[in-house]
Amino acid sequence: MPVPWCCNDMTLAARYCDDALLLADGREPWSGPMSALPVPVLERVFATRFVRMPAPDGRGAVFATTGQPPTL
Repeated sequence: MPVPWCCNDMTLAARYCDDALLLADGREPWSGPMSALPVPVLERVFATRFVRMPAPDGRGAVFATTGQPPTL
């Protein structure tokens, strides 16, 4: 049974969610499996550069922001 959950922490979502629906400005820029979440979509939505790395324990991923503007 799907359980809705609202989260703005992409690392936490990648650890516990199978699928995600990303919302920005009332629109849906992306939805699908967390394992396939494209970094460029995150960069457009949050207006900052992101890096995706495997989680140290192998469960999900770690999304880190560099604090720099995205290279779009």
